[in-house]
Amino acid sequence: MNDPAVRALKKELKKFDVERPLSSEEAEEMSELSQKLASEFERIAMAAVERGEYALPLVLVPYELFFEGNDDVGSIACNVEVHQGVAWYYAAFKRIASDSTVAAIYVEITDVGEVEDDNDSWPFSDKVHVVTKASDKQIEAWRQELQADEVGLADEADGVEVPKGYQVQVFWWD
Repeated sequence: MNDPAVRALKKELKKFDVERPLSSEEAEEMSELSQKLASEFERIAMAAVERGEYALPLVLVPYELFFEGNDDVGSIACNVEVHQGVAWYYAAFKRIASDSTVAAIYVEITDVGEVEDDNDSWPFSDKVHVVTKASDKQIEAWRQELQADEVGLADEADGVEVPKGYQVQVFWWD
């Protein structure tokens, strides 16, 4: 990468390439430089996305991983008028996952920015991908129950295994 800020940070980080344990001050400095380098990479990537040079890949996690230990109401469906709570959404997705027409459910992580600044916050999602062969009527019933603004077919499977006869329905909260 030919970015001057990235080159400078990499050069500074080279001084920590030593065959001895780092002092606590050195470790802290290395950590700060690494965070700055990560921020520079993020800045460069976002600028490329804004220019239309590439799209960021989807980050999909099994729904259990997203909900276990999560009590951050702002992490999902945060725009609904009366939020039922994260535990309610977890229970709803457990019930949907147990339906014989559902093969898997994945939560799309769309933002993790605030997690670094606030240890009580959780990654944010506004989309849940359900691998299903349910009828349109059933999918619409789930959309209404979940208070999702929209539901529709995913553009691509995005690395998700889709059994024959199934499709990926994306529930979205705007």
